Amino acid sequence: MWLWMTALLAVSLTPSTVEHEGVRVSVSIQSHIYTWAITNLGTPPISSFEIELHNTYVQQAPAGWAIEIDGDRFRALATHEREAIHPNQTKEFTARVSSGGAVLGQIPLTVGFDGALEPLTLVAVWGPVRKPRSMVVLVALTVAGIAVVHALVLTHRNRKTAAGTAPGDG
Repeated sequence: MWLWMTALLAVSLTPSTVEHEGVRVSVSIQSHIYTWAITNLGTPPISSFEIELHNTYVQQAPAGWAIEIDGDRFRALATHEREAIHPNQTKEFTARVSSGGAVLGQIPLTVGFDGALEPLTLVAVWGPVRKPRSMVVLVALTVAGIAVVHALVLTHRNRKTAAGTAPGDG
């Protein structure tokens, strides 16, 4: 069982890469730090980065990029054209995630370009998402189930002990 869990953990922590229309996004997760490496594969310079993140703090962008935080939305803009992600360049964006209600899930990530091109949204990039209500309910039901099984085992054990003791033995 431990081997299976270790393999699952190793797979979940390896970088995940999504590539679409000349943009590659590689995601790596180390502890509570998520890193999105954006690579321009030949499109016009990438000048904006936007992603919705749940329970994050200390968002960071490359030097020369301005950060805007609006609720759960992390947006970064190149302050000058020379700071943008030019063809064959990679720049990283990071955020730290608190443990309060965030789990790993797939979220959209949008990059914008210099010029007249429309922004590009990659729809299935790994990131922290709000913990689903079903997960909270499942945990509560599991704990309640364990408590019921424990009570049944103790009751059965006490009855067996009581039945095995003859009157006058005590």
